[in-house]
Amino acid sequence: MVTTTKTLLVGIPGYWGTVVPPLQHSAYGSAVLDNQFEPLVRRGQNGLIEPLAAISWEVSPDNCVFRFKIDTKRRFSDGSSLSATDFKRSWENGLRMQAKSNNKAVEDALYTVKGFAAFAEKGTIEGVRVHGHDLLEIEFDKPVRVALEYLAGVRYAAYKFVGNRPIGTGPYVMEEKDNELFLTPNTYYTGNEPRFDKIKIVVAAPETVEKKLQSEEIDVLIFAERTHMPGCLDESAGKIRCAFSQEASHVSIDINGLRGRIFSNRKYRLALQALVHKKLEEIGLPKELQAGHFTSDSQSFLKFQSGRLSDTEVGEIIRLGRKYIPELVEASLRTPVYLVSADECRWLITILHDEGVKIAENSGRTEFSKMLEMEYKTYEPDIILGSFSVYNGDPDGLYHLLGKHGSIFSPMMDREGIGDLLDAGREIMDRNSLAPHYEKLARVILKEVPYVHLGYTARVIAYNSDKIRVNDNFISRDYRRLTILEPR
Repeated sequence: MVTTTKTLLVGIPGYWGTVVPPLQHSAYGSAVLDNQFEPLVRRGQNGLIEPLAAISWEVSPDNCVFRFKIDTKRRFSDGSSLSATDFKRSWENGLRMQAKSNNKAVEDALYTVKGFAAFAEKGTIEGVRVHGHDLLEIEFDKPVRVALEYLAGVRYAAYKFVGNRPIGTGPYVMEEKDNELFLTPNTYYTGNEPRFDKIKIVVAAPETVEKKLQSEEIDVLIFAERTHMPGCLDESAGKIRCAFSQEASHVSIDINGLRGRIFSNRKYRLALQALVHKKLEEIGLPKELQAGHFTSDSQSFLKFQSGRLSDTEVGEIIRLGRKYIPELVEASLRTPVYLVSADECRWLITILHDEGVKIAENSGRTEFSKMLEMEYKTYEPDIILGSFSVYNGDPDGLYHLLGKHGSIFSPMMDREGIGDLLDAGREIMDRNSLAPHYEKLARVILKEVPYVHLGYTARVIAYNSDKIRVNDNFISRDYRRLTILEPR
């Protein structure tokens, strides 16, 4: 372990919302929590699952029982050793907490664990068992192809409370003051990544960050794909440089289809999907979508994923909605469409307005935390322009957004057939059966329109190259820990 004597100033586009792992409900939250907390496993640079808090694991022949050997040499920041009990306690405590999103954040991996349905009554999950100090066993009612992928999420990290502060076994200890995070090294951390003596994380609005980087008010901006900085791409911004991952986020227009809302009518959802894609074909990408290595794509699965349809079939389905555009326009005159986003969304308002769709006067940009509250709790908007993570390379990555037990599922996007297909898809263990199943799901998504899929962005870090360098050995599809950064 190497600790530098430097202080790192980090900007993030929106407030992270919580520092407790099982309450994590946004990409920003996950990014900061990964610096203090460690799940059993993680996705490595090559995309494969690798050990983290578990030294090793084994899976039963029927793929229902997972046994993890816990690395008891890992220490919490109070010096106490990690044990298997810490994981069982952490997950069960998470289920007792009031969720920040619609579902409990740890539900998407645990809802098929044996005894989960009886948790409220018994206060424990029968299928999560501890054997001695270092063996954790998880028994599922049925095979779950992607169990390890989900357990790699920071929501499933081990934590404990010291007073009212959660602590973990990760490289840093976090303390929050006035909506700012202060990180100092965990002196008991067993890893060897270089670390800064101090890190400060602050919310930095996208329109201010380039100036803040140039003036050295911040050294690094994570989630820089949310900011239009062309000079970062061609190195014309002087000392400001960027590091890029693969596609890490879907960009989408989430549609509120709840009963009584304008888009409860499927024809209007199809119309919106057709209208947006038609206009983007005509006018090209607006400036706001040109940041972050954005790739325009109407499909919810990447080109290498099972579930990918032919462009011809997708175009035909999308064009079906064009005939309903006049009806959507007429309906919006009676019920104006309320649109919000945490990002700049005037381009979308303009597209809809130019086609005759009436937009509610209170539409526009809002705070990230307020947008999440609307999506998960109040359901006020008709459409929300936002993004969600490309969770992994498996097509089940959509489950956390659209699955009935998904950690960031919103009833606004609940559509007939989608949840059942996602639940059934998780049980498929034969890789040859994935494509036809998820192709069926892809068609239902395009026809039921829980969202209009606009494309993908890479994960981008912008940084002051005079002060900071990025260690390429740590970069993955969606790198999180600030240990990828080192001082010059």
